Amino acid sequence: MKKVAILTIAVALGCLFASTSVAVQYQMEHTYTAMTPIFMVGHVGDPAKIEGFEIHSTVALGGQVIGSALTRVRLLAPPMDITVPISWMNADVTYTFEGLGTIEVHSVGISYGTSNAAATGEIVFAGAGSVRNGTGRIAGLEGVASSYGNTNIFIGGGNETVVFDIP
Repeated sequence: MKKVAILTIAVALGCLFASTSVAVQYQMEHTYTAMTPIFMVGHVGDPAKIEGFEIHSTVALGGQVIGSALTRVRLLAPPMDITVPISWMNADVTYTFEGLGTIEVHSVGISYGTSNAAATGEIVFAGAGSVRNGTGRIAGLEGVASSYGNTNIFIGGGNETVVFDIP
């Protein structure tokens, strides 16, 4: 378990240092407005059979709301078990930026339950992936994205910082 955590930190730092040479970097803040569980097939409504979440959020840049995001998170080893300290996941995000178009981020990430996650629902997470498939005025935009944040899976609230690095 310790080796996985060290490897994860090393990869995250490598991504961070590699991104220092990019031409443009955008740091955006997500505020979750809705979070709905995705259940395993045949188990709709069973909290012991959650395989992911659909998250709606507002997206701000420099404190100004510039759009929205729809995120679909899928655990790589469902069902969700909040007593397990580490969970790997895939996330597909579609951003809609008013007046610009849409763009997608496809990423892999890891979530960590806090020491009292089973009682509180508090989770922290980080991820990295690709930025692609833009439409409208941002068609052809490509790069990498990294993110970190926290959420409460019991009440559905959360915040996330996402950085786009566009060469």
